[in-house]
Amino acid sequence: MKFADGAANGAEIGFSGASVDTSNDLNIMYNLTAPKWIGASATATVEAQITINGVPAATANTTTSAVSGGVLAGTEAAAVSNVPSGAKVEVVITEITYSHVAIQYLNHSGEDITGKMTAAGSEDEAAVASGASAAVEYSTTDQTNKPSFTLTSGAVAGTVGSVTYVTDSWNATITGLQAKGDAAVVITVDDSAVEPTFALALDGTNVKSGSDANTLSDWGVTGATDGAQKATVTLSSNAGALKPTDNATLTITNKTALVDAFEYTATVTLDSGATYTKDYNGTANGATVFTISGIQADTKVTGVELAVKTPKLAVTKAEFGAGNTKLTLTFNAAIDPATAVAGSFGLTNVTTGATTTVEMSGEDTIVISVVGGSFSGAVTMTAGAVQSKAAAANAAVGGSWTPAP
Repeated sequence: MKFADGAANGAEIGFSGASVDTSNDLNIMYNLTAPKWIGASATATVEAQITINGVPAATANTTTSAVSGGVLAGTEAAAVSNVPSGAKVEVVITEITYSHVAIQYLNHSGEDITGKMTAAGSEDEAAVASGASAAVEYSTTDQTNKPSFTLTSGAVAGTVGSVTYVTDSWNATITGLQAKGDAAVVITVDDSAVEPTFALALDGTNVKSGSDANTLSDWGVTGATDGAQKATVTLSSNAGALKPTDNATLTITNKTALVDAFEYTATVTLDSGATYTKDYNGTANGATVFTISGIQADTKVTGVELAVKTPKLAVTKAEFGAGNTKLTLTFNAAIDPATAVAGSFGLTNVTTGATTTVEMSGEDTIVISVVGGSFSGAVTMTAGAVQSKAAAANAAVGGSWTPAP
């Protein structure tokens, strides 16, 4: 199989070929490597001349399936019947046409802005056989200085309509747009007068969009309970078109109240290297809102990290003294002295007739002593009774400690 001179139209033979089956029918299989400029939904029509032993035998006209993975695939079964055994068969592609070609958008400097335009809603391909309407949308918050849209090359017909501002973009419709079919349609966007805008987006890997799409353990939370919790990240509606003077907001909504630590901080990182840190609202459905400013290029949010700001108040060491006459409890933070009292503990398991005292030793230690006796059983601490000096809400969980015999 080969192309006739000048017939390839950007395609390559690839893994195409022809074979004669047991019924002596000639079957053609096309796996053509498509040119990069065809449309995303394009099919190809392939016309081929078949010769048997040097004599023209048939003409095959085949339409492939839509391009997939850069390949145009199609078959022509029984293109020629009763092929003599051992015959020399040649398939020459004489013409290849495409149903659609891609649309490429260039700005006034010649920079390719196709991704920006199609993300805003612009059409990404043009039909070859007949004209069709194509939307062109240029996303910006500049409602004063409009861009212009010009069909530069690759089209045989098309009329650009008036350019108007709708919601967050300058829009126009090209009517009767018909492509030549031998290259991409190029539309030049003269945006030289438009105040530039840039997009802020989530990277989709470390910071995901979608309800409850993020797991806190992926953001550095190590507690077994809190690490399994979920969060939703959303950007303000203007994030797709920000001027350098604009602010956008990034909101993290925590799903379930966090319990492994009393307070966390959250740090948001951008691919520009900028970071934003603030206290994290770890309550159920709590929202932590960051104001993102000074965006001067298309920017991705590449990371969120949660770090423990204040641990949950807890006993880190419990030690009975000689003769079990004293229990020393050391906490991981300073304690409110008003809560270091006998009423915070269960102190009934002492020698008959003995009394107990509860005293502070430094800011983070409580000493419980037995006067005239010793502990005879467990000492308990009531949940929520002993509180942090910094925040009453940061209260220790309950506990129980039993002296050795």
